[in-house]
Amino acid sequence: ETAFTYLQLKEYDQAIDIFKELRDSDPQYATLYPYLGQALEATNKIEDAYKVLQEGLSVDQYNEKLYLATARAALKLSETDDALKYLQEGNKIDPDDIEIVLELSNLFVFREDFEENVKLLNTYIENHELDPQFYCNLAISYDKLDNLKLAHKNYLAAKPYFEDNADFLKEAALFFREYGDKDNSYELLSRYVKMQPNDEEAAFMLEEYLD
Repeated sequence: ETAFTYLQLKEYDQAIDIFKELRDSDPQYATLYPYLGQALEATNKIEDAYKVLQEGLSVDQYNEKLYLATARAALKLSETDDALKYLQEGNKIDPDDIEIVLELSNLFVFREDFEENVKLLNTYIENHELDPQFYCNLAISYDKLDNLKLAHKNYLAAKPYFEDNADFLKEAALFFREYGDKDNSYELLSRYVKMQPNDEEAAFMLEEYLD
């Protein structure tokens, strides 16, 4: 409790010292590992945090949140293969955990494993409402898999949630342009150019619409 209080107060060094003492006295006390990892990450000791979280998994192999924390630490170290392994294990334990599904989906898109991403999200959406990022990830995946109709459907679904996201606006505008949906392309390009007036490529495309 004292260590946890220090953690909440952002007194990370004190929290780390007490959590380490607790680990040394009782290595099987699984609850301490996520908090110790969190405190270490807060002090930019990412490699130490990663090792601690891996230790935690050797103690508690059925804690999906611990798999998630370990995967996130792995991603910060660019260990994407390990991150994928931990996320998939966490997803097996709790397929309904939206944080794990979202992190796994983002990683599939990053690794360009588009078929795996579509399979993951289609399995999830059978029983759940999608996070807006899922629509975006599905749109990208279907586009790369040349299923333009479903890509278009998911870009439209994502659109209301990313009106202030410049990266999404340009990406979706370019897709709509290639797909032949000029109205949506023009709308998103207009918003994007207001946010990024120095993007000459986007400004030129917008001028083409105006002409």
